Amino acid sequence: MEKRKKLLVQTGLRVIAFFLMITAALCFILYTGCTAMYLNAKDEMIDRDLKRISTEVIQIPEMNEVFALWAEYPDQFNAPYDDYYSLELENSIADLDGFTFSKFHDYTDEQKMYAAQVLYVTVMSWIKYESEMFDYERIYVMDIGDKHPGLVYFLGPPEELAEEPSEDAAEGTAEDGAAVTTAVTTADPAEAAPEETEEGTEEETEPGLHYDITPEQHPAIKKIRSGIYNATEYEVAPGADGRVMYIGYAPLEMKGRTDKVVCIEYDWSSFRQSLLDNLILMALIVLGIMLIAGAMLIGYLARTAVRPAVRIQRGVREYIKSKESARVIADMNMITANNELGTLAEDVSDLVAELDEHISKLQDSGNSMRELTVEVMGALAHTIDAKDKYTNGHSERVAIYSRMIAKQMGLPLEQQEKIYYMGLLHDIGKIGIPREIINKTSKLTDEEYALIRSHTTMGYDILKDIESMPELAEAARWHHELLDGTGYPDGKIGEDIPFLVRIIAVADSYDAMTSNRSYRQYLPQDVARAEIAKNSGKQFDPAVAECMLKIIDEDKYYFLHE
Repeated sequence: MEKRKKLLVQTGLRVIAFFLMITAALCFILYTGCTAMYLNAKDEMIDRDLKRISTEVIQIPEMNEVFALWAEYPDQFNAPYDDYYSLELENSIADLDGFTFSKFHDYTDEQKMYAAQVLYVTVMSWIKYESEMFDYERIYVMDIGDKHPGLVYFLGPPEELAEEPSEDAAEGTAEDGAAVTTAVTTADPAEAAPEETEEGTEEETEPGLHYDITPEQHPAIKKIRSGIYNATEYEVAPGADGRVMYIGYAPLEMKGRTDKVVCIEYDWSSFRQSLLDNLILMALIVLGIMLIAGAMLIGYLARTAVRPAVRIQRGVREYIKSKESARVIADMNMITANNELGTLAEDVSDLVAELDEHISKLQDSGNSMRELTVEVMGALAHTIDAKDKYTNGHSERVAIYSRMIAKQMGLPLEQQEKIYYMGLLHDIGKIGIPREIINKTSKLTDEEYALIRSHTTMGYDILKDIESMPELAEAARWHHELLDGTGYPDGKIGEDIPFLVRIIAVADSYDAMTSNRSYRQYLPQDVARAEIAKNSGKQFDPAVAECMLKIIDEDKYYFLHE
């Protein structure tokens, strides 16, 4: 259960991370796409208006000379916009006798000044109209030449243009009847710089001629001044009040020179903020939808992927642990997912069934091999015992008595089976002893007795290479060792003798006493019992001897003898 929760959490986190990445990518694409579309639309609109202003209003042959007058005599033109309506320009123009710009060069200086004032009012009217009609931040004409760099000739729509004419507007009268401004701006950039108020903000720029732009700070202006430029150049640049503006520049080419540009500024900051707000709202909506979809997807994955995967994993582990194939197959059949996991569950079910069958066959084969091993060991034991006509069946009886003692002592079935094999082969070394010596009825010589005793080491040499059961070699070598160290061949004492071998020693001694010999009949059981009790703790392990005594006491009819 805990692992399934962990897997679900991991899957959910991956799904959420994936959806967040998709949402971020979509927002970036939308932001980039919307910005590009917006700028393309603005480019077309600004380009259209710049062309109209520059061609229909400003770019006339006489404009170079008019611009020169505006720059040279700013005091005559730098008046609030509405003050120009108080000028009696129509009467003055009428005195020009058929005023037209085509005769501009023939006019007197006074007439040219009047004409320049008329043109200034006309251009300012156009700029005001264009700015208010298309919601531009401002439109202006700027000098980018070397003589008056940064001089703004027209600026609109400043806030004053939308207000009613001031009753307190100071007026002056030129000797020719023209009004002059009270807010005079010099042609010196240093003197014309806007002053800061006590709050640290710039004063509002009034209409008229101003040095308020440094051309070197604008890449588009630098490009135009280099002489390699497009019909309209665009850039995103900071505005006068800290906002970011999108600005279009239309170069004015007059008499082979390009030292003036018409500029249109659009408030890029407000659009960008509005776009970002909409994108954030849209991102939240999209994210909410994706989270809902993610929750549904996680639920679907939990049903079709996580739960089946956990069930398959649990089933495999249970089979490895318990080998209960029926339960595992039942669990696999409960997985109904129509995907790769459903197919995997079917494969696991088939594999478990196949493994179960294979294990069953191996167990049957193992049982057969075990039976064969017992039979082979029994045949060897009979072969050994056949050399001694008086002790036929000794090895098998020692094996049986040893297993009875092990069972009485509560040893595991594996050790009961192992000690049975040890009993069968404990005398295998007698194969190397001549039959005459084994069956000799008279007293053995020292050499013959030494040869008889060597059957322990001979048996060890025969069995020592059986690595799967080293206890066989131990039983063959040390079954005549005694607890007090008086046994042979190594004179081992106490616990130096392996525990299972100590069991073999008691069983072997009991069968020797209860078997017929060439020199006597088998002894009564009470005699054999007394000998074991007498030598308990001396020759025999007390715990083993005690168990053997219990077995003897339970054998009321003396079945345990040859």
